[in-house]
Amino acid sequence: MIGVDTNVLVRIFAEDDPKQRAAVHHFMRQRSAEDPAFVSAVVVTEVTWVLDRTYGFSVSAIRDALEWLFESTNAVVEKHELLRSAIALAADRNADISDCIIAAIAVEAGASRTVTFDHPAASRVPGMVLLK
Repeated sequence: MIGVDTNVLVRIFAEDDPKQRAAVHHFMRQRSAEDPAFVSAVVVTEVTWVLDRTYGFSVSAIRDALEWLFESTNAVVEKHELLRSAIALAADRNADISDCIIAAIAVEAGASRTVTFDHPAASRVPGMVLLK
């Protein structure tokens, strides 16, 4: 198993650097169920943020990209069921996917809540509250 960084996955979805995208596709074609790419929950969270804020992807396009990743037979996504639940919650609450992931991981770790200065997150994401 070989871990991948955020910028590697972004190249798959952003299509902004043909040379790097080709390198990622070559790398991923070499992965298999027996020797998968490992994608951490941190990387998934960063990918959602970068695709949204840097590339302007719609929420629907980000969800499709992540679903492709979760269904891939040549990648293992850490906490994929938790992440899927957070993504579904984001869709249901019209919330930021990365905020929902952050809150879900905190709850899983035993946190009673996640404090934030982000007003929309605090109003849309269960377990997120404004730090005053």
